[in-house]
Amino acid sequence: MYLYIQFIIKDPAAFQLYANSVGETVQVYGGKTLAVNKSPDPIEGQVVADVCVIQQWPSQAAVEKWLNSAEYAPLKQLRDECATEKLVMIPLSDVSQS
Repeated sequence: MYLYIQFIIKDPAAFQLYANSVGETVQVYGGKTLAVNKSPDPIEGQVVADVCVIQQWPSQAAVEKWLNSAEYAPLKQLRDECATEKLVMIPLSDVSQS
């Protein structure tokens, strides 16, 4: 499965701390970041985000395990309190597997 993430950066310094460490926790739980757009410019419609990310995960359960893990907890707190706002995470199915 894929995970689409978009957010607004609230504090660039706090976000950099988050960004420097989050990748390791994603890998521990089987995730892989496939694409990052740091200045989304939509072909059509509007995007209310500074960054858009696509990750690949073995399952939604793996995503939820990561989100609730002890390794991710301090980063999640930093993310929510200082680094980002208007965070959206949307699971996407791989249509080639249907």
